[in-house]
Amino acid sequence: MPKYKSLYLLAVGLCLSLSASGSFAQSAPSVAELVTGLEQRLLDNPNDMQGWILLGKSYHHLQNWNKATEAFEQAKKLGYQGSVPTLPSTTRPPVKTHPLLRRKEETLELLRPLTKKFANGP
Repeated sequence: MPKYKSLYLLAVGLCLSLSASGSFAQSAPSVAELVTGLEQRLLDNPNDMQGWILLGKSYHHLQNWNKATEAFEQAKKLGYQGSVPTLPSTTRPPVKTHPLLRRKEETLELLRPLTKKFANGP
């Protein structure tokens, strides 16, 4: 923690000062704004593993899955061995459909008598 003590104290001080003034919700920066500052910090110090982890979690919160994956991969290169939030795949697997659903016209023909029978209720 001594390595990140100043960052931790800055965050705690910011939270305390904003909550004491009663304007925390009004003046707190958005996650997107914080990400911009964190990206700049990582440009200056690319070996900051904790920064990459925080950036990955921030991108996860913003649902930017590609950038979250990149950030966590960078953290792993720097030695991070902790858990990574589950990230949805950027490509969807093919959807398995029932054979009748693949033959739309045939299925509609089979269902037409039922729709007429129950059109006015059971």
